[in-house]
Amino acid sequence: MHTKTLVQPLQTSVSRKFRLRHLSLILLAAVFAICASCGSPPKRPAYTGGDNVGAVDASILPGSWRQTVVNPVEGEPSANVVISFSADGQAKVVSKGQAQDGYQVGTFEGTGTWKVEGDRVILDMQDMKETSGNQIAGLALILVKGMMKKSSGTANPLEMSPNMMIWAYEGEDGVVRFDRIN
Repeated sequence: MHTKTLVQPLQTSVSRKFRLRHLSLILLAAVFAICASCGSPPKRPAYTGGDNVGAVDASILPGSWRQTVVNPVEGEPSANVVISFSADGQAKVVSKGQAQDGYQVGTFEGTGTWKVEGDRVILDMQDMKETSGNQIAGLALILVKGMMKKSSGTANPLEMSPNMMIWAYEGEDGVVRFDRIN
């Protein structure tokens, strides 16, 4: 009698572990199947303009510029982005995210520095905060800070004039246009 009571809980425990392991494998297989059926993400259209900038004229940068993506991916959410360069090498980015239904999803402000090295502009964003008070955007700030490195980097200006610039960031396939606000 005593042996039977010890064996039964052991068999139940082994059976439960087997069922959980089996269920875990089924769920993992389902996740892989779903991911495989999603296909690859849409490709960003190639930028077809040329590189018309040699050495960068740093005196063009100070001021505020509205940034837009030149070659967006279909369905890519848009953001109202303004970047300001000061003559002393400081940079400030204000991004107002907007969902496809027009809902304002948050305002993020980043600060950092900029400098010119030959034919490149180096941006180093050092801090980011959410300023709209949107609680969900406040939670998203963790993700945004994780992407801050993406806001930093080396840009190759392809076109530059006192009122318009087009840049390609090294290591990225997106190309952005800046239109002077002031």
